[in-house]
Amino acid sequence: VSGTAATGAPVAGVTVTLRDSVGRNQTATTAGDGSFQVNVTGLTAPFLLSVGSGGQALYSLASQSGGTANLTPYTSVVLQSYYKAQGTDVATVFGGTLSSASFPNAQQLALLIAPIVTALQPYLSNASVTQPSQFNLFSTAFTANHTGFDRVLDRTVVSGGLLGFTVDSGSGSTAGAISSTVTLAVTAGGGSALAAVAVNTRTTNGSATSSSQQTVPVGISGTQQSDLAAAQSGVMALFQNLQQLIVSKGASIAAGDVMPY
Repeated sequence: VSGTAATGAPVAGVTVTLRDSVGRNQTATTAGDGSFQVNVTGLTAPFLLSVGSGGQALYSLASQSGGTANLTPYTSVVLQSYYKAQGTDVATVFGGTLSSASFPNAQQLALLIAPIVTALQPYLSNASVTQPSQFNLFSTAFTANHTGFDRVLDRTVVSGGLLGFTVDSGSGSTAGAISSTVTLAVTAGGGSALAAVAVNTRTTNGSATSSSQQTVPVGISGTQQSDLAAAQSGVMALFQNLQQLIVSKGASIAAGDVMPY
């Protein structure tokens, strides 16, 4: 698993820790340009990654061996919002006991990334990022050299405990400089309520201002997971009983025997 750790400036000479889906660890050290490569031989995907410590730590995720997992404020924002919706936070999950259930799936991750990349479109375009609409915050490779996506990182200020950010284009237009403030409001799942993240965007271009909101479902609550497990157990018990009935009745089975099922 390889990638780049950067906040605009590269995160150089710092240990990257990778944890696999059963909690095994592997480490590597970032190069001067923030790039890194972690050997995951013998480990089981998916993987969570971290670099730095405390409030300055960055987090990321790689879904497979041989994948890319950049470590930036944006990957941290996405993962923090996901885990907040599950009633925890990314640092607690990373430091705890991991299992395959600890990770967002590909669809959940894509749903969270999409509105953020949409909000970044004018800045990615200004920074001459190739195919900005296809840019993936986690897996699109970049170089921490203050061009391309790294230029966007240079002009990004993260706030609100990694649940919001402001980015400025840094270049004027006929209406003035473009800037956006994006906040992620988290609703944790409970009972039958779906865990969700509302992505709120406010963009200013000179005197013109526009706002938008997109709500992203990102998982099910603990209660829903428990209900789902109970339902699955019930279905399996139903089929086991039906199987036993068929074996015991054999050719003499009648319509009335199977009607309850």
